[in-house]
Amino acid sequence: MAKKLTVALIYDFDGTLSPGNMQEYDFIPAIGKSNREFWEESNETAREQDGDPILAYMYRMLHEAKSSGISLRRESFARSGQNIELYEGVREWFPRINAYAAERGIQLQHYINSSGLREMIEGTPIAKEFRKIYACSFLYDIDGVAYWRSTTPIKRSSSSRSTKGSKACTTAGGSTSISRRSSVRCSSVT
Repeated sequence: MAKKLTVALIYDFDGTLSPGNMQEYDFIPAIGKSNREFWEESNETAREQDGDPILAYMYRMLHEAKSSGISLRRESFARSGQNIELYEGVREWFPRINAYAAERGIQLQHYINSSGLREMIEGTPIAKEFRKIYACSFLYDIDGVAYWRSTTPIKRSSSSRSTKGSKACTTAGGSTSISRRSSVRCSSVT
């Protein structure tokens, strides 16, 4: 019996599987701000702090939720994920492409690599389709309330030659970005 070929399909989330940013469907309206207002404040925080825009939006989410009395529990973020609009055909894509691959002896594995929130993606109806979701995430206290972002170590890739002199930065939950300066844990790429 021939060994099955395994193929990984890696998806971004915002703008790929869903139009817009995931925070815009439920979270931002719940804090009483417009999308524009939230993102402008988030970007201003990043500029003022000379920081990473991803960490700035996560900070703004924590700050705004606390100020508005919005729950910061993992379950609340997952409930927000249930309200995320998906592009037409996304739900049907996974069973169709899996069947197509299986007919050809290919085993497909689906992954997410996103700077969006893992907790929100886990609340979507397609979350079960992914072998692993690599995305930003919060740390939770003993009561299950988010208090800051989670980080994981990064591994140096062989493709790092083109970014020599930059820093590869783990933003949260394993998402990696390349930046010349950042406020996140970084390791030099040589």
